[in-house]
Amino acid sequence: MMMRIIKWLIRHWMLVLGFWLGVAATLFFIGFTHFSFNLTGTNEFCGKCHEMLPQVSTWKMASHVSNAHGVVANCVDCHLPPSGIRHYTYKAYSGLRDVTVHYLGDPSKVNWAGKAFTKSNYLFEKACLKCHQNLTPPGLKRGGFLAHREWMNGRTSKKCWDCHQNMVHHTGQVIYAVKQ
Repeated sequence: MMMRIIKWLIRHWMLVLGFWLGVAATLFFIGFTHFSFNLTGTNEFCGKCHEMLPQVSTWKMASHVSNAHGVVANCVDCHLPPSGIRHYTYKAYSGLRDVTVHYLGDPSKVNWAGKAFTKSNYLFEKACLKCHQNLTPPGLKRGGFLAHREWMNGRTSKKCWDCHQNMVHHTGQVIYAVKQ
């Protein structure tokens, strides 16, 4: 029996070699992808491009960074779906889009003020809910309680950012980027 296996392996050495090369390439690809996604998922990486400096400066002043609890919401916490395959596909898509604009486009022509009206394209309610799980905590003002209750019961089409629009990137404080 063992001799038969050895003969088969010798006769099909290219198949065996191809299999193990495929395994090695797959492990390398998974490791490289994991490493690159972690590297490009940091706040420091997001803030390296000059066109993102205004957003980074307003984010640093926001309650999602400067708060009594010491909790920090990172760029990817809000601007990527929180988990699953959509997290990785959207991260790849948005990363390629941003790199293209940075190197091939004209970042000074990005309509940052206009992006405030298209938040649904780059914010995700599931990301909000990953941190904000209790939407009716003790001490919440009556208006907030009623609004959150309407949202939880599906009686409104509003998104989180429709009411909490200036929680992170305060529009009054943004100094729009200029091409360097």
